[in-house]
Amino acid sequence: EEAAWLEERKKNKNKYAPIKRRKAPSDPTILPAQYANQRLKAGNYCELHYFTNRGLDNMRVSMSIAEPDALVMLPAVDRIHSWVPTAAVKDPKAAPVVKDENLTWEEFNEAMPHMILSMKMHDWLDDRIDMHIQFWTALQAHCWCHAPDTLKQKALPLYQ
Repeated sequence: EEAAWLEERKKNKNKYAPIKRRKAPSDPTILPAQYANQRLKAGNYCELHYFTNRGLDNMRVSMSIAEPDALVMLPAVDRIHSWVPTAAVKDPKAAPVVKDENLTWEEFNEAMPHMILSMKMHDWLDDRIDMHIQFWTALQAHCWCHAPDTLKQKALPLYQ
């Protein structure tokens, strides 16, 4: 009987594998467009639109359509051409990117934590990340942010 049970266990390893009880992950998975990832990785300016819920949704749609292994040749600064994944290049026919100053406060507040997580993923220096956090927090705490005058509210993102 013992030998039969051991044989059964040996044949069906997955059935008898121990299950580790863990909490479900609470951190959201932020996957902006490859174009935005490449810009952040290089430390270049990247529009907040790519980190809004709408921008992340656009990326999900385009990711399901694009050929994952396709490459395109681009000239580099030193005039040497290099092959880059198609997903890392901004598609001129894609949905238009909303300029930072035209984002709503809701979109602005969606984008900030997503962009901070992406900065941390790309190993930005802590003082640079803290600088962005302090600046965005100051914008959110500004008295114009909650002013009834929409012109004042629209003026704040222009400073960022």
